[in-house]
Amino acid sequence: MTLDGFHYWPDGVEDNEDVTAFIDAFQLKGFIVCDSWEHETEYRRIALYVEEGNTKCTHASRELSSGKWTSKLGPYKDIQHGTPFSIEGQDYGKVYCIMKREFQ
Repeated sequence: MTLDGFHYWPDGVEDNEDVTAFIDAFQLKGFIVCDSWEHETEYRRIALYVEEGNTKCTHASRELSSGKWTSKLGPYKDIQHGTPFSIEGQDYGKVYCIMKREFQ
């Protein structure tokens, strides 16, 4: 995956745009797939988004310690939103899964 001219992908994870590769990469960092997006102070969550009708990962957002969510929207500034579902649509896709790990 190349972003802003920089390429990084963890060893041992297939380097492609399918959401399963992103899930595998985040699992290496201690994240697990979970059922709820709702705030728990002892966890940090991320949401992975896919294009409608396939599993190409299009975006990720993360939960802030306040319980709000944040996203980087292209070259623009970061925004905050109330839920991971607030930004679903044609531009960023649909939430595929929520992952969490213990707050460190």
